[in-house]
Amino acid sequence: MPKILRVLQIQNSATEADAILHLLTQAGHTVSPSRVQTAGELTDALSRSEWDVVVADYRLPSFDAAEALAIMNAANRDLPFIGIFERACEGIAMMRAGARDCLTRDQFDQLPFVAAREIQAARERFRKRHEDEETRESRDRVLLAMQATRLGIFDFCPQSGRLILSDPLKDIYGISPGTDCSWKVFLEKIHPDDRALVRQMVIEAMRPESHGRFFGEHRAIGSPGGSPRAMIAWGNVIFSETGRPVRFLGAARDITERKRAAQSLQDQLLLTQRITQQSADSIFVLDVEGLVTFVNPEAERAFGFTAAEFLGQRLHDLLHHHYPDGRIFPGSECTKGHARIDGQILHDREDLFFHKDGTPIHISWSSAPLDVNGSRSGVVLTIRNIGERKRTEDALRQSEARYRCLDEAGIVGTLIADESGILQANEHFIRMLGYTREEFAAGKLNVLDITAPEFRELTSRVFQAGLESGSVVPYEKELLRKDGTKVPVMAGAVAIKHAGGRCLFGFIIDLTRRKNLENQLRQAQKLESVGRLAGGIAHDFNNLLTIILGYSEMISADLGGDAAALTRNRTRIAEIARAANQAGGLTRQLLTFSRQRPGAPKLICMDQVVREVTQMLGQLIGEDIEIILGLDAQARSIKADPGQIEQVLMNLAANARDAMPEGGKLCIETSSLLVDERFAALCLAAEPGQYVQLVVSDTGTGMPPEVVAHMFEPFFTTKDPGKGTGLGLATVYGIVKQSGGSLSVHSTPGLGTTFRMLFPEFESDRRVTPPLPVQIVANGHETILLVEDEAGVRGYVKDVLSLHGYHVIEAKNFGEAIASVTSYPGRIDLLLTDSMLPGGTGDGIVRRLAQLRPGIPSIVMSGYTGRIAPRLEDEQPFLQKPFPAADLLRLMRRVLDPKVAATSV
Repeated sequence: MPKILRVLQIQNSATEADAILHLLTQAGHTVSPSRVQTAGELTDALSRSEWDVVVADYRLPSFDAAEALAIMNAANRDLPFIGIFERACEGIAMMRAGARDCLTRDQFDQLPFVAAREIQAARERFRKRHEDEETRESRDRVLLAMQATRLGIFDFCPQSGRLILSDPLKDIYGISPGTDCSWKVFLEKIHPDDRALVRQMVIEAMRPESHGRFFGEHRAIGSPGGSPRAMIAWGNVIFSETGRPVRFLGAARDITERKRAAQSLQDQLLLTQRITQQSADSIFVLDVEGLVTFVNPEAERAFGFTAAEFLGQRLHDLLHHHYPDGRIFPGSECTKGHARIDGQILHDREDLFFHKDGTPIHISWSSAPLDVNGSRSGVVLTIRNIGERKRTEDALRQSEARYRCLDEAGIVGTLIADESGILQANEHFIRMLGYTREEFAAGKLNVLDITAPEFRELTSRVFQAGLESGSVVPYEKELLRKDGTKVPVMAGAVAIKHAGGRCLFGFIIDLTRRKNLENQLRQAQKLESVGRLAGGIAHDFNNLLTIILGYSEMISADLGGDAAALTRNRTRIAEIARAANQAGGLTRQLLTFSRQRPGAPKLICMDQVVREVTQMLGQLIGEDIEIILGLDAQARSIKADPGQIEQVLMNLAANARDAMPEGGKLCIETSSLLVDERFAALCLAAEPGQYVQLVVSDTGTGMPPEVVAHMFEPFFTTKDPGKGTGLGLATVYGIVKQSGGSLSVHSTPGLGTTFRMLFPEFESDRRVTPPLPVQIVANGHETILLVEDEAGVRGYVKDVLSLHGYHVIEAKNFGEAIASVTSYPGRIDLLLTDSMLPGGTGDGIVRRLAQLRPGIPSIVMSGYTGRIAPRLEDEQPFLQKPFPAADLLRLMRRVLDPKVAATSV
């Protein structure tokens, strides 16, 4: 009984209610009463308090006991209900309504005992309901667990062969619910490969010595069309007193998903192992103390330590013990060699580690925490050797630096362009086209806009081909400057990715300077070819002039008859000789132009020559032309033929006079000029060094570029027929080149012309005093070997020599000359030979004769010296054609009588 008896009274009479309380108190109960008289009060009391017993009259003014029981049942309150009635029929009605007991009013003394009994019965009912509910809940939990885990129960009777399976097991093995099962049917539901094993395991479990324990795995076929299921079964065999198996109880579970998960985990572990073993990165696992617990093969290879040497050690002590500059790195300052257990993930941190042999290794490391079963157990450290990457980055930086130097040096123009236009360009390229950067950016130009029209089709094809093939082989074309002028360039390109698209990165080299040098070279080569042609013509012409002049001289000496006829013939012969001399002067100009006529170079003062020529220029150019001199304050010497320098000045003055028909100014200036390496690179004919500069300029009509391009060509002239030979400037060109100098011209129509000549400067204070002339005779008696392929020249020379007492042996080629020397028995006193002969040269005969008859002197003659001059010794006597007989005889006596000074005949 409860210490405090909570009593709910449904009574109309307060006296009767007090009497009931008195009885319960006398029975030893501590009572906590509450009285209600209406249905509403009853409902309220039931909802707000707990009660041990209800005592109710059968009938109240507003409702009765049956209604009260209905209200209690609606409130789901199973309370002891004791009714008080006066008539037996009332008690029966109350019992039928659900009252636990009924008492008449004269039975009040039994109320304590009835209340105690009913309260105990209510408690038993509550306990039983609670136990039933727990049993039901437990059963439900077991069923839910079995369903969730695919757990099934089996019961096997070995004597009858009957097998009882729970529904979950029937579902797994593909057996219809409600179908009786047997051991034979069950075995058919096991995978064929596992049946023998299961049968044997069951037999073994039913042997007493096995203690009846069963445990094993097998596969179930499952439902038709389904995949086999992996099962695990366990159980116990119950034996009789005689040791016979009478019952086999157990359970089975579907472990298919667990097996799959285990296999997946195994595959992942195997994959991780393979990745770790084959990784090109070094992988370390460190514990929470920073000690190595795992290392992959790459780490052994990369750092030279074995796995045994790594395990249990700190990475800092093995690999990170020095700073990059060689200083010791204290372990207390290292954060990388210890495990990071703060959960932070780090990526691509660069550092310097060291190989076992001390070699530094540039590395990049990453780390991530290692969690096992929810707790931090260490860190995984991945280390990558970035030495090659660092070298590549260094090479790239050096390449970029070299490119920046090239880009900023102003040597090569660069641009980036796509089909829409030019995206970028360097300053050199922009200046090359005459734009400012602002103008270039605002213009939105494309490659074709800046290309000369005749090259646009080619450029378009090359551009597209470059985008497809990846490069453009350098080719030449012309670009348009801002002012419309053209600039020759060489262009090349490579395809690159830029701003998300495919573009061409172009290299542009300005060829203006190279083209100018090429034009100068072509002009020099052309003039050289013309010079060789002029020399060849002069050679043949000189042979003819030698014959004309020689025989004219001889005829004039032999003329006889009356005085009138003699005078007429002498006059005519004199005209022939004068014309021949004029022709000889013409050939000398040709030879001078071709630099094949030897002059008599010596040290001369340029200013002195200019002053002497200036005194004669007044009569040549006229009084309406003012001569302005600008001479160097110091005497500058050059090595040249003074007569040739005079001829240069006279020819240039004559040209200036023709260019200033109404008068003007002629300026002649001299100065000293130092030619450096840069200037020499622009001038093909000038080597670095000190030069004397001679500048002749006028204020005349000037010349257009097409005339300047041909002005030094022989016979080129812009004068009217009969007013010029076209050899004046050609002769100037030949003299300057023959003197080792260089020549440039600048002329603008309407503004005049300037000739600028450079001669190598020499310094010498010596003054050469010529020897005093001594009188010699022209006749002789010696034997002369004459070698000349031109019959007319050979006949003339033989006649001259024979007339003056010489004995002449003739030969017309190299072979005849050698044969004559070999076969002639007498003495040969002198060799007189032409420079060029069929079968050999004059210098070849000289050398051969020196071998056959040592000591014989020789004279070489020619109308064209360019072919032989490089082969002659400096002392070799030479005679330039055409020549008069006196010059020949005088030179012969000098050679035959070397101790006698030469003089005129």
